[in-house]
Amino acid sequence: MPDIDPEELKVFLQEVDEQLQLLDQDIIRLEKEPDDADLIQEIFRAAHTLKGSSGMLGFKKMAGLTHVMEDTLDRVRGGKLAVSAELIDSLLLSLDALKAMTAGLESGEESTFEIEPMVASLRQAAGDEPEAAAGADVEPRESIAALVAEDAEVTERIEAALADDSTVRAVHIAIVKGTEWAAVRCLQSLNELSTLGEVIFSSPSQEEIEQEKADSHLDVIIIGGENPDALRDIVSAIEDIEHVSVETWAGASNSTDERKADDGPVDDEEQRAIDLGPEARGKEPREQLEMAGQKIETLQSIRVDIDRLDVLMNLVGELVIDRTRIAQLSRTLRTQYRDSEEIEALSQTCTHIEKIVDELNEGMMGVRMLPIGTLFSKFPRLVRDVARTTGKAVDLVTEGEGTEIDRSVIEKIKDPLVHMLRNAVDHGIESPEEREAAGKPTPAQVYLSAQHEQGNIILTLRDDGKGIDPQVMRANAVKKGILTADAAERLSDAEAIDLIFEPGFSTAAKTTNVSGRGVGMDVVRSGVAAVNGLVKVTSEVGKGTTFTLQLPLTLATFRGLLVESGNGVYAFPLSYVQETGQLDPADVDAIVDAEVLKRSGDVLPLLRLGDACQNGSANGDGLRDQFVVIVKAGDRPVAIAVDALREQQEIVVKSLGSYIGQADNIAGASILGDGQVVLILDVASLVKEVAQGNRRATELERSIS
Repeated sequence: MPDIDPEELKVFLQEVDEQLQLLDQDIIRLEKEPDDADLIQEIFRAAHTLKGSSGMLGFKKMAGLTHVMEDTLDRVRGGKLAVSAELIDSLLLSLDALKAMTAGLESGEESTFEIEPMVASLRQAAGDEPEAAAGADVEPRESIAALVAEDAEVTERIEAALADDSTVRAVHIAIVKGTEWAAVRCLQSLNELSTLGEVIFSSPSQEEIEQEKADSHLDVIIIGGENPDALRDIVSAIEDIEHVSVETWAGASNSTDERKADDGPVDDEEQRAIDLGPEARGKEPREQLEMAGQKIETLQSIRVDIDRLDVLMNLVGELVIDRTRIAQLSRTLRTQYRDSEEIEALSQTCTHIEKIVDELNEGMMGVRMLPIGTLFSKFPRLVRDVARTTGKAVDLVTEGEGTEIDRSVIEKIKDPLVHMLRNAVDHGIESPEEREAAGKPTPAQVYLSAQHEQGNIILTLRDDGKGIDPQVMRANAVKKGILTADAAERLSDAEAIDLIFEPGFSTAAKTTNVSGRGVGMDVVRSGVAAVNGLVKVTSEVGKGTTFTLQLPLTLATFRGLLVESGNGVYAFPLSYVQETGQLDPADVDAIVDAEVLKRSGDVLPLLRLGDACQNGSANGDGLRDQFVVIVKAGDRPVAIAVDALREQQEIVVKSLGSYIGQADNIAGASILGDGQVVLILDVASLVKEVAQGNRRATELERSIS
């Protein structure tokens, strides 16, 4: 691995990650939009950027592979190669190799990944051998050959160098037309090339360049440029350089028109418009430069390490806790010393601090927010790969990519969404033959959307496949021993469909490398529950299935309901709470040794929080003077008995830490304004415990109601 400064490597890896994400999205788009010139140009530039930056840092394999990708894309750009499924496969295969190399660099070792299979795949997808590679022995272009022929001194230098077996190369550089920095870019190019060899000729000459007599082309002859890739890369890294080609000097020439044709069908003025976007088309160079300046100005940003943001967020959380404590002390002092001017001034200061801390907390939360499109962008490739593996034609349609959500939620929800998408394509979507027989269009559609709703994020995944048959679900539950035949028949259609989330449950006819092992949907519910979210499924046979995920905006804070049980204080996330009230012991009954609560014409499983958290109850074994919190974290609500209800409050989430570790039914902790520790309840775990312990009570509930 080349000797590179760690900070320089970090910046390089960040740039590579951005370019790989861009390529991942755009290559998938290219398959559907093969005639989009702007898209092709964007992909070409991303590959070109990767080649230049990796080559400059000495990562030869990465530079070599991206060079072949660039050559292939240049042929697509020039209309010499059509976009095909095989070409897209080869480009994606190369992209995977680049990701593997990047992972190796992140771990501190240069990847031993062999690029030959990817190169061969690209060549094969092209249908024939690509044009002569840069650096091969080809004739120099007529324009520079004619100029050299008129200069006896340069001709002698070239002949002497060739006689000494030195390498002589012609470098042709195209600069973005219209830039006011053409002369500067030419000088930069000459300076950079001189570090790799002896520059003996340039057109325009250095004197002409210094007099600003430079246009959009620079031709250079260099002695000693042994590595053509290095020559290309060192110039390509300069801003405003549009194209670089390198030729080995072997004699007289091709035509000037050939040079223009080699650069592709897009002329320089049109190329500049593409670079700035469609809005730049037809504008004067000066206007285009002004637009470029505006784009640069609006995109100014800095990179901040995630760990630093986490530290800042933790400090802001401490401020929020102290703010609550100060507010309580201020109210107490005002009550005791109503006529004190100093206390009044202190109270006003506390109010101002509360406001500032609230704004700081809100601002910090905004910094942690990311558009969910950063997650959605990874899924078109996933859907395409699964569809090709299963022999299906599927399009993924996404909406609401700009919806913002805490990055920590994005990280935790990624795996559940991956499982859902794989199952949607593998299980939900029919084969092309089945869709044709059912009169359904091909390709099939999978829709993924996000939107804000009452302080939460609602993710919806919908397909137009065959749907989930409740009767098939009942039969599979009996077959796998999850339910008895009688219990299965008592389930409603919604409850039968909800069995898809049971551990070990699968409707796949056979196990494949895509799905069928019965772990996917259980992972979904567990993953969603881990972020205090909810998931529900609806389906209609023959028309498709819809999964709806309700997720919190952030895991750092949430609105919670404080309750007391035994000697502890606990917090319920309000997103789970449906109802609270006084518990009437007369409404409590026992069915098959399990307590249930009869309320509003319904029968709900009843759980005593003191028993679940093993802290006892202030009221002993009785239910007199108890309160009930009705929560829902699945298809059925559950009643939880507590000793007392307290206020609602903004809860700052704290980890239990490695010393305490994972505690049953507890998701985390927080600190109240008075310094008291409050435990955050894992409602999904509590509900799951009730469901497992009271399955027989659930069966008999229907016979009572």
